[in-house]
Amino acid sequence: MAQRWIVRWLALGLVVVAPFAETACAADAAAGVLAEIASTGVFRVGLRNDVRPFAYVDEVGRRAGFCVDMALLLTAKLSEYAGRPVEMVAVPITSTNRLDKVASGEAMIEMGASTHNAARDVVVDFSLPYFLSETSFMVRASGGIAGLADLAGKTVCATRGTSNLPALEAAVADGRVPAAGIEIADSHEQGVKWLRDGKVDAYFTDTVLLQSQRASWPKPADFAVVQESIHTEPYGWILPENDSDWRDFVDNFLIWTLEATCAGQIFVLSELGILSACRDGAWRVFDAIYDKWFGPLSVTPVVRSAEFDALLAAMQRPDVLEVWPGSAGK
Repeated sequence: MAQRWIVRWLALGLVVVAPFAETACAADAAAGVLAEIASTGVFRVGLRNDVRPFAYVDEVGRRAGFCVDMALLLTAKLSEYAGRPVEMVAVPITSTNRLDKVASGEAMIEMGASTHNAARDVVVDFSLPYFLSETSFMVRASGGIAGLADLAGKTVCATRGTSNLPALEAAVADGRVPAAGIEIADSHEQGVKWLRDGKVDAYFTDTVLLQSQRASWPKPADFAVVQESIHTEPYGWILPENDSDWRDFVDNFLIWTLEATCAGQIFVLSELGILSACRDGAWRVFDAIYDKWFGPLSVTPVVRSAEFDALLAAMQRPDVLEVWPGSAGK
């Protein structure tokens, strides 16, 4: 029953935000997110429209991406915990309002390409990391730019509200990026458009986002991703402050995906349309979903570094399979 809610949401590509008062949000937040989900059967997830392959709206208007698949799977486990069908409701967010959306309670979690850093930790919390990202840049292939040194006298760009912007500003200030100036875009889409239109010479953001964007264009050869990194950071899912039960649930969910095998989750993975990503029943659920969006046959192949694999291995805890997700009634 719970999975039917999820599949219906995915098939229709719905973007639904139920109206609710700010005071109600505060009251619900005080009770805790898990208690609210168990009581209402509603799970509000902040999702971006433009960060392929993590979370985006595809050509026919459906939400898709690694984080969307993970959100659907998390919804299924929340249904199991609550003992009732839980409906996933998408809350559209942007790079500039994502922290506010979660801090205010409008979204219970943001699942997208968000870097966990100290400045953001002041107003929100984060899950365990699920991805390691590098800040690099994309250029027009005809521009003669092959590395950071070639940006001397050029105009570069990053998006407001991202960690890439302060990383770029620092790199320009210390001379690693010898650019003449920085243009600040209001969205990822705007920054990419400025690059295509020639307003800027290089657009800086996460390497995987650049690779995915380039691969989606009709003439990808007209652009090049220069993988000369200026910054490396972990991605985490944004959570509200001071709700340890909810943070523990989300962290244990991520650990569960690293431990659970596809063979043991055939029904739910099939219902969510993820089962086809499992090449082997012994594959872990996380690896299957990762391979779907970042594997060698995906649109955006990303080779997992030794550092990333070591990070994921350090987070694993086999006992999660025995005790999680538990029950709201216990």
